Amino acid sequence: MSRLVNAIKALAGYPPEIMEGSTRAFSFFSEFNFGKNQPKKNFDEGFNANTYVYSIINRIVNTATSIPIIIEKKNKKDEWEELFEGDFYNFINQPNPNENFYNLFQKALIYYLTTGNNVFYGVKGIGSNAYSEIHVFSPLNLEPKILTSMYGVYAGSWDYYINGKNYPLKSEELKLVKMFNSDTSSIFGMSPLSAGYRTLIASNEIILADASLIKNRGAIGMLSNKGERPLTQPERDATDIALKSTIGGGENFGAIKTTSGNFDFISFAMSPTDLKILESGVMKLRDLCSIYGVSSKLFNDINSSTYNNIKEDTKGFYLNGVLPPYEQLLEAFVTFVIDGWNKRDNANYNVRIDYDSIESLQEDLTKKTIGQKNQSEIIRAIVTGVGTTWSEASAIEQLVMILGISEEKAQILINKDGVKKEIIQPL
Repeated sequence: MSRLVNAIKALAGYPPEIMEGSTRAFSFFSEFNFGKNQPKKNFDEGFNANTYVYSIINRIVNTATSIPIIIEKKNKKDEWEELFEGDFYNFINQPNPNENFYNLFQKALIYYLTTGNNVFYGVKGIGSNAYSEIHVFSPLNLEPKILTSMYGVYAGSWDYYINGKNYPLKSEELKLVKMFNSDTSSIFGMSPLSAGYRTLIASNEIILADASLIKNRGAIGMLSNKGERPLTQPERDATDIALKSTIGGGENFGAIKTTSGNFDFISFAMSPTDLKILESGVMKLRDLCSIYGVSSKLFNDINSSTYNNIKEDTKGFYLNGVLPPYEQLLEAFVTFVIDGWNKRDNANYNVRIDYDSIESLQEDLTKKTIGQKNQSEIIRAIVTGVGTTWSEASAIEQLVMILGISEEKAQILINKDGVKKEIIQPL
């Protein structure tokens, strides 16, 4: 019976992994190829096909690019001043004719989080060392001409393929930002989805099984002729019509019907094992969230919640999921473009994330500010008491105990000039 049920389910479109009595579950793991095509698989089977992966990456990307940036320049007093106009300001806000800063970084983050790599390509202005345009290239279309040294592999030059055309590129025209890869023979980084590829494939199979179940839910079973002579097509059609007219309709709900024919009924209902596999889809969501450092509770996994603390989950989402990749890409972007613009304008520019605009982190920043203020007050109170309330040795001992600093540092604070400096810039 099990073989017959499996055969019927196969015809109905069920994946073999959820067939009743199947022993093939997850055996396809041995067929994985973690080679050159893995980044494309991460896109095709992950971001482009898996609901959970798309939701996780899309939320990280949209959250990151909703955080404002600050464009600044050092003035003559060696202080940072925010810019609101000028060539560098315009360049950062519109790095190429087709994309603004946030459009560019949306693309960069999607490539980075899906493949473990992002590539900035720069175009310099005529007669200038400063980049006039920055684009993001797909790492899937890049082929490096690899050179090797004792420090590892690097690209001597690149070939970029678009619609069958090859565009040779110099290594200095590109900035590759990559995640860590233990394969020292590879020039590219390793995606989180590569580490979680088995989870990704299992999740896809469960999603497919769920879709197949719903798609085929119209038929709850099949009548099988037990006689030696198989039914002809006209006889099967007549049986279908008779069956629907006898047991169909709301008036027959819950009723028991009999037949004089020699038939077996094969149910299409899922076995308990099959249902458990489908229900394990939420476990795959949790696994996929974990490789991106975010809580599954932010993605409708209400069953995993043991407490109602959205504030902590949101703060963790920023600190572990959003800011690390965004900071890495922004730092690489600034490093790539800043020298040329500094030389062009004889200036000192910078671009940074506006952390003050992230509401969920403000409480920690406030605590830090209060802590710094209290520290300054502690230093001032102890140091000003030297020679009147207590000795210098006693002041040093108090500073070491309260602030947890070394005796050498405490001795510096006792010095009059050092006191003034440390009060203005607390530890």
